[in-house]
Amino acid sequence: MNQPPKLPLLLLRLIAGRQIMEEIEGDLYEDYLDNLESLGAKKARSIYRWTALWSLRPYILIHNKENRNPKLIDMVNYHLKMAVRNMSKKKTFTAINIFGLALGMASSLAILLFIIDQSKMDDFQVNKDRIYRLESTYERDGRITRNVELHGNLMTSIAGNIPGIEAYTRLSKSSQTIIQSRGTSESIIEET
Repeated sequence: MNQPPKLPLLLLRLIAGRQIMEEIEGDLYEDYLDNLESLGAKKARSIYRWTALWSLRPYILIHNKENRNPKLIDMVNYHLKMAVRNMSKKKTFTAINIFGLALGMASSLAILLFIIDQSKMDDFQVNKDRIYRLESTYERDGRITRNVELHGNLMTSIAGNIPGIEAYTRLSKSSQTIIQSRGTSESIIEET
């Protein structure tokens, strides 16, 4: 006969989670018994109904979870909200930062593509670690210039003096292709 009303308790059990329900139900029952002794059955039931309905507030149901561990997604959501708020308040600063980030990423990507292109140079060659290219460096009017254009007979004289050179070839950007082998003194010239 001294039982609390069942309807608020059923409603609480439907809506609240199991972990929260144990705490809320126990507290409600203790308060009901204290109010029953001091205020009487009618007043205790009225307070019990009101307290049970008051316990259904979303704030209590969501934030009263003691066993709830913060998750990574909670942190990400919080930081995203803060970032959006700051970006909406400081639009000029945000535009400068986004422009700088885009410029930095584009520069890094261009440098990465250049490095990849340079590292894949002559990858199709079988003995690529034994291939070298001669360049000339000269100074004219105070400017230092590097160039790949060398004298035509330079390689024949170098190959005769250095025994480590197995083979060599000359490249030309003109409309003629010159092919010369080490063992012979003749050149094959092809028009392209």
